[in-house]
Amino acid sequence: MPGPIAPLRSDRGSAPAAALAWVGTTAVLVAALALLGQGVVAQARAATAADLSALAAADALAVGGDDPCAVAAEVATANGARLVACSVVGQDVVLTSSVVAGPLPPAQATARAGPCPVQSGSRSLDGPGAHFEERALTP
Repeated sequence: MPGPIAPLRSDRGSAPAAALAWVGTTAVLVAALALLGQGVVAQARAATAADLSALAAADALAVGGDDPCAVAAEVATANGARLVACSVVGQDVVLTSSVVAGPLPPAQATARAGPCPVQSGSRSLDGPGAHFEERALTP
């Protein structure tokens, strides 16, 4: 016959260890979410800077003013970004901007801007790239 059953081990003192594990897990999750949020914000800032820079560069190209890429770099800098690449393709400007994202790799975004192509049935308004298309409305 087996010997007497040993008394169960006491659970005294295990609550602080469990609380410490929960606090540690929560801290890691909050830090991961903060890092993810920082990356999302950096990507949105890079996209905004790229869009605004491309529009400003396309405008400079359309009016024949300053160097479009220099204008794009100035606008990107004003929006907290750095212009990584810029090229003029016909009447379009294609560029890439970059934003520092803390401990993450830099966030980059590419944008393209230029005049709207004239389509059949379109009438030009008053400026370069200012077009609208007439369409019949059906009830």
